[in-house]
Amino acid sequence: MSAIWEKSKLNVRQKTRLDRKQLDRIQAQTLGETLSHIPGIQNASFGPNSGMPMIRSLSGSRVSVLSNGLSINDLSGISPNINPNFDMDNLREIELYKGAATVLFGGKAIGGAVNVKDNTIPMNRLPKQITGQASAELGTNNGNSQSMAFNANIGQYWVGHIGAMRLRHGNLKIPGNTKAAIAYDPKIDHLTAAMAQVNVDRETIRNLTLYPYLSQFVIEHMGDPKWDLSEADLYTFENYSFINGSKVLNPQNDKYVAGQDPNTPLYTEVVHGITDYAPVKPGVMPNSHAERNAVNAGASYIRDNFQLGLGLYALESYYGIPGFAQRNKPVHSHTTVWTPIYEPINTRTYSYAWQVESAFKPKTELISAVKFNYRGEVSDDRELLGRYRVNKFDSERHALRSEITQQFNPFWSGTSGVDFSFVALRGEGDRRYIPNNLSREGGIFTLQTIELNPITAHLGYRHDWVARRTLSDPTYQRSRGMAGGDLSARDFSLNHFSGDIKYSIFDMAYVQATFSHAERAPGVNELYAGNDHFAILVEENGDDRLNKESSNSYELSAGLKYGGFKWSATHYRSFFKDYLYLAHTGISRSGGFLVKEWRASDTEIQGWELEGAYTYDTSLFFVNRTIRL
Repeated sequence: MSAIWEKSKLNVRQKTRLDRKQLDRIQAQTLGETLSHIPGIQNASFGPNSGMPMIRSLSGSRVSVLSNGLSINDLSGISPNINPNFDMDNLREIELYKGAATVLFGGKAIGGAVNVKDNTIPMNRLPKQITGQASAELGTNNGNSQSMAFNANIGQYWVGHIGAMRLRHGNLKIPGNTKAAIAYDPKIDHLTAAMAQVNVDRETIRNLTLYPYLSQFVIEHMGDPKWDLSEADLYTFENYSFINGSKVLNPQNDKYVAGQDPNTPLYTEVVHGITDYAPVKPGVMPNSHAERNAVNAGASYIRDNFQLGLGLYALESYYGIPGFAQRNKPVHSHTTVWTPIYEPINTRTYSYAWQVESAFKPKTELISAVKFNYRGEVSDDRELLGRYRVNKFDSERHALRSEITQQFNPFWSGTSGVDFSFVALRGEGDRRYIPNNLSREGGIFTLQTIELNPITAHLGYRHDWVARRTLSDPTYQRSRGMAGGDLSARDFSLNHFSGDIKYSIFDMAYVQATFSHAERAPGVNELYAGNDHFAILVEENGDDRLNKESSNSYELSAGLKYGGFKWSATHYRSFFKDYLYLAHTGISRSGGFLVKEWRASDTEIQGWELEGAYTYDTSLFFVNRTIRL
């Protein structure tokens, strides 16, 4: 008995699917690493335990991550070290949408989308009464992991599922050193030193042989607190000083050397030593440990024309970021001196979710299926320095989506629907960088498909309403920078269009052209951030005046498939208006925090994707033989 929700697939342009067999071959721990082998996809990693997909140079708040078609608690766009929790052993399929997928999933999919499908809610009745699997792995470098999953038919119409996983590993071993040689080069600049997390003991030496005179005024007033003069003011190029309104000759500097190159610098910087923020051991990636636990359970009621499923999820993770940050701690002495101590940056997350999926097949040829899905989730995401909590996000999320799949005639079909999400984000911690806030997002969409062999066309439109609000938060302390301005309420109205046309040649080759217009509302961090962000070592400043971001994208692709040979090429170009980015201000605070602000500018992204493969059936070399005794 096949599932209705599997039959009512969206008719969209080409997307990439990874099934369970492919996921088993990849065996990656993060979503970004899992998809990084696909052309146009990179792993936006923040260490070995934190990695999200970067689609055609876009990531974070521009790539929507979904669970079974619904938005999830994804704070990676706010802080790249906090990834959504997934039980990678429980996944059955990953769908990847390259390019804007906003018509289907809203403004956050302006750069693409990743839909993760799991096994928690059974899709079909089982061929046997009970099925199950269990696995255990132990490695010298990637630790140990265990997983199990069992499914069972219950009565005539019910199917149940239960699964769990556990993973542990310590700091990872790597060849060579964790830092490039430039980290210890005496010529290293201040920005590179901060990124490499090294302290540089610099001394700036003034070249006194370049100054021919000593200031008589400074000599006479050096000890007068009224003038606050120092030895740095003593040396001068002027041959006289003004004292009490009279011109007085300056004495000569006995250190002066005449005839030097006029381009000789006045100051010379000498580096006496370079030390790491925290000890680094060759061959070991520091603070790369990880622990993960997950439990999931679900059940489905499956009939020929109706299905209803419920899934429950509990996930916990604790992992390190290969970086260190400074916070002041008192030294146990009789003085009031505070000593900076660098501690490892860690992340701990707890996530609990429940999901309902339903599908109904009406007794009419016009409507193929009606679907209604809902997901609720509460999460606790913490950023730690060692074991000290510097920031905590408590989030509550609700998302629902309803779709109707129509079949108007043999060559015209489509999917239309509505979706809505609500997110409340509250924080704790003495160094948190975002005030309490909530977001409401709603959308209505339609995507139509016309198939007139050999031509296929897709046309789609979506309209979104987005509201961002800050909440009363007397404990939140903002930085000295812009820090979100007035933290004003913002409302955005977004429009999305997409269209593509594909010409197929005898199922062997195709040519396809695509256009999409997409819009994205600024995220809560882009609008309201305003404090030290330890995970990225930046004082992050939002701007509540920012406008929505929009893009016009063009894509041309072609492909050929013949026998075991497969080839495809795609050229894409996107023009962004008011592209939001975190910009340097040129200011830095104590503790090595660079001050950055969210700003907007126009930009263009373009590139090529080429892929070729050849598959050969090796079974031709083997002959099956039966030996009889």
